[in-house]
Amino acid sequence: MDHSEGGRSVGGFLTAKISDDIELYGNGLFYRDKSYNTQLNRTFNFGAYGTDPFQVNCDNAFLSGAQAQDLCGANAGVAGQYAPIDVRYRFDGLPLTRQQFTNEGYRIVAGLRGRGLNDVWSYDVAGMISRARLDTIDVPFARFDNINRSLDVVRVNGMPTCRAVVNGTDPTCVPFNAFAPFNQDTALNQYLYGGATGGISTRIPRLLQFVGTVSGDLGKYGITSPLAEQGIAIALGAEYREEMERTIVNEIFQQNNGGENQRFTQSILEANAEVQAPLIEHRRFAELLQVNAGYRVSKYNRLDGKFDTWKVEGLWSPVADITLRASYNKSQAAPGVSTAQGAANIFWN
Repeated sequence: MDHSEGGRSVGGFLTAKISDDIELYGNGLFYRDKSYNTQLNRTFNFGAYGTDPFQVNCDNAFLSGAQAQDLCGANAGVAGQYAPIDVRYRFDGLPLTRQQFTNEGYRIVAGLRGRGLNDVWSYDVAGMISRARLDTIDVPFARFDNINRSLDVVRVNGMPTCRAVVNGTDPTCVPFNAFAPFNQDTALNQYLYGGATGGISTRIPRLLQFVGTVSGDLGKYGITSPLAEQGIAIALGAEYREEMERTIVNEIFQQNNGGENQRFTQSILEANAEVQAPLIEHRRFAELLQVNAGYRVSKYNRLDGKFDTWKVEGLWSPVADITLRASYNKSQAAPGVSTAQGAANIFWN
């Protein structure tokens, strides 16, 4: 069950006329919220730990004859034989555990925009920085090795006992009866989940961005189709982005869940151009016939070379209320900074 303990945010914006053709603008936002998730202690699918399934011994003291037959087949009841098993057990009779999340961040934007040259051209140049921080106070996973040891149970003087206790591998092992509901053994719960509390994982993404665009109505220079009223319009742009994502885990989190501190970065430089060309307007069978096109080239500092994307689009409106559109696009996607470990620069703290 998820709960929120409340949050707060504050923001503001500013615009200032420097001249008739130049405007300064900016805005900022800060937010912080806290939530938590209360849940039952439970064992997870073995896939949460790796690819090896859990193992149960076929002469397990807790297995009924039918259960042993289902799990082990002909090896049911045979000592020294094991069967793979997936254990997803919920300890309903024990107190709920609590996982806490704190999320905060800010975003600041500032730029200049305006028009010039007889209102033919307009421009917008801006910079933005944003940073977030997500702190997670951990609820430990049941430990994989402990689950396996607690599932390997034999009888000693009529008492279910971990094989690890018998052979001395782990004298603290507590037998796990995963084959009946409502297990309320607090000693077992402590054995499986008894990692130190207070594990904290922190994720910090940050984005720095600078963008500049220039657009112009070339119709005011007379660059217009002879069958159209609107002129050809173009837009040019450039962008620089610097992405960073950092993960910080304390020693307790590492003991309970593994992981390590990481920092990934990448920078991207892009340029783009777009054109909008009305060819025919307000004619019989063509209220509008228009061609649009766009092109973008991107360079990622952690990838070899550069790559481009482009589009070509046609619009036809036989009457004002109907528009048909056809387009052809080529696109490519680069991995994000947190998923491109092979492509992103990695710094170990």
